[in-house]
Amino acid sequence: MAAVMSGEDEKKTALESVVSETASASPTATSAATTDTEPPVATPGTTTRAPQPTTAAPAPPVPKTPAPKVYRGRGDKVVKFRPVITDSLLMTTSWTGADGNITIYALSPDGDEDDLLVNAIESYSGQALFNPQGSEVAGLKIEGGGSWTVKLASLTTAKRWNGSGTYSGKSDGVVNVASSFDPLDSIEFVSTNSDSNVTMYAYDSDGDADLVVNDIGNFKGEHLVPNDSVLFVINSDGRWTIKKT
Repeated sequence: MAAVMSGEDEKKTALESVVSETASASPTATSAATTDTEPPVATPGTTTRAPQPTTAAPAPPVPKTPAPKVYRGRGDKVVKFRPVITDSLLMTTSWTGADGNITIYALSPDGDEDDLLVNAIESYSGQALFNPQGSEVAGLKIEGGGSWTVKLASLTTAKRWNGSGTYSGKSDGVVNVASSFDPLDSIEFVSTNSDSNVTMYAYDSDGDADLVVNDIGNFKGEHLVPNDSVLFVINSDGRWTIKKT
């Protein structure tokens, strides 16, 4: 799935922060080599000075995770981003008091509807992958009754699953799975308490997605996972579990 770039064409990919954060969380041990050297020999008329100890260069500072941006409102609203947002982010939404359909669309700089980020009925709490391709997002189109809160945060704050045990969730969710899968690895996906379409997309670091799970209601099945997956994005109105098989 991921394109390979090199030399002058190399640039930061849309979801690279997820890979970088996962790598930095696993420190590697290094060992210093020891070399036997002969002691310095003094010669007449010269002064021999003992070698001075060297000081290791300080480690580069760890970049701080940007503070999340929070938007609150009630009913229909157009939230405008000035300047536009080009980062891929984790969007968390909570919605109460609605009595019908609720939706949130990302808006392009031309005002066109792009990604459908939330599509639910009545009360809602869930997560979505905001701007996976790293394009320009100029705002959000929010429609529905009741009160809502939208938080945009760094993707490094997404919950991490390293592939061990069983991962459980409910509603829409985003899971960091960077470096957790090898070729031909598969998962068992179980859906319960659902009466609508359930999907799971696996994203690579370029923001490209494979549809891994696509079913309706309550089900259980085994699915192959691309080994370059860095994020799972689940859309469901019920509960679900994932485990390696």
